[in-house]
Amino acid sequence: LEDVPGAKVSQIDCDLMNLSSVQAAAKQVTAKCSKGIDIVAWNAGVAFLESGPTDDGYDKVMQTNHLSHFLLTKELMTLLEKAAQTNGEARIVHMTSQSRKSPPKPLDAKHFGKVGKDDLGNNDVGLLVNGPMVVRYQQSKLANCVFHFGLKEKLSSKGSKVKTVLANPGLCVSPMSDKASNTLGLAGFFVPFVRQSVEDGALPFMHGMMSPGVESGDFLGPEKTLYGDVKKLDPEPLLMENIQLLWDESSKFAGNFDL
Repeated sequence: LEDVPGAKVSQIDCDLMNLSSVQAAAKQVTAKCSKGIDIVAWNAGVAFLESGPTDDGYDKVMQTNHLSHFLLTKELMTLLEKAAQTNGEARIVHMTSQSRKSPPKPLDAKHFGKVGKDDLGNNDVGLLVNGPMVVRYQQSKLANCVFHFGLKEKLSSKGSKVKTVLANPGLCVSPMSDKASNTLGLAGFFVPFVRQSVEDGALPFMHGMMSPGVESGDFLGPEKTLYGDVKKLDPEPLLMENIQLLWDESSKFAGNFDL
């Protein structure tokens, strides 16, 4: 805001761990942006939380990192389509993580539904960093990817001008990587030594939002896995599996999402 003093900024409160708050936020955005939305950027996320449900009954990590973003995308799609028709394109940008493939588990429907305190395991990280606390985060970041590729299929099949883009920040200085360093035992010990700046970590996401020439379905991230210049990445097969499972289970939370 200091660099662009004339910018007009509106704040809309949205608690991603609260279904009613997300629904209310979507209604406020719809009222404020009746001419359309050029970009939605799903960056909010949590990791390594203690097991247990939100007040709505869903896993805290999955509801924050994926389910609420799925709901917001559904509710705001009409405005994205409106902007795309007017301006030639609109974009949905998702933030994933290296944790999407660590451990390399496929999506499991039990992570999307209502849960009890320890239904998804305890708070163990695991000797090989594959314990329940880690898996809960991995499932949510994999869900970001599968949602992206599912959207690509559905938007392309209807000839939509709305683009979906996936970004991976690598490993950068942030409160979340600090938490990983403190939570993941021996594996976390190495985190501070391989991180890039938060500004560099934001570049794939920024490219996804604003760079010309970005195509729907693109997956952007650092060229050296954890750091480096932004490049288009080749997705692992795991990222494009179980699209229908994700869509069906997420729709139980968000309501039917037809494209």
